[in-house]
Amino acid sequence: MKKNRSVAYGAVFSALCTVLTVAGALLESLDASLAVIAGFVVCVALIEFETAVAVSVWLVSSVLSLVLFPFNSAAWMFLLFAGWYPVFKRRIERIHYIFAWAVKISAFNVSMFLYWFVFTKVLMLDLGAQGLMLLGLLVAANLVFVLYDILMTRLITVYIFSWRSRLGFKD
Repeated sequence: MKKNRSVAYGAVFSALCTVLTVAGALLESLDASLAVIAGFVVCVALIEFETAVAVSVWLVSSVLSLVLFPFNSAAWMFLLFAGWYPVFKRRIERIHYIFAWAVKISAFNVSMFLYWFVFTKVLMLDLGAQGLMLLGLLVAANLVFVLYDILMTRLITVYIFSWRSRLGFKD
């Protein structure tokens, strides 16, 4: 019974993440925000079910979103960072916090490099950022990432102690 429940919720979470990332293609000014919100859906799947369900939600949503809209920046952001990061965050925060922050920031920078590489070299799109401007964007992105990680931790806490019982998930 529990396996059926996890498969059903996994499908619902995958559909919700896909809708959010496809909406990012339609509402281009919200693409990063919708990718992060979809990442929080993966986080809920991770809390309520095992890691396999969360990873499945990430992969299925990423593939569906990119099949529907291959040039969708929200789907690429979800695939390359926001979708897998909740699973990574859960694992990496078990170690010493200074080392964890170093690993998290490094993983984010590798993700942003892959995002830049996919858009400029694979999809051949011009992002319009060059040289010093690109460095400034990277510094700003790292500051936003630190805020994102702190906010994600606080949202997880609020979810576990407040929203979880309201959504019908119980221990």
